[in-house]
Amino acid sequence: MVVAAVLGLLAGGSESAGGLVPWPSVMGWRGVAVLVVFSGLLLAANYALQYGAARLPANVTAVLMLSEVLFATLSAVWLTEERLTLKIALGGALIFLRLAPVH
Repeated sequence: MVVAAVLGLLAGGSESAGGLVPWPSVMGWRGVAVLVVFSGLLLAANYALQYGAARLPANVTAVLMLSEVLFATLSAVWLTEERLTLKIALGGALIFLRLAPVH
């Protein structure tokens, strides 16, 4: 977890220094509080996923990980008003078809 945070900071810092993305704006105390709460929720969700995935059979975990991509895409479209392009919809359909049982 710490390695991912450090690599994220390094990648974001290098892209900001190179002018690819703007530097983040300065947050007030509310912004910091939201950041801390969401970081804690993300950490708890990640640990819960790791705990549960370690106790499931490998074939169940594989299906769970594939369906996670589908739900993440739908959540991004719904929560952030992201545009659902044909390319993304086809990719989701392919993942969904892969989850369907083959007889």
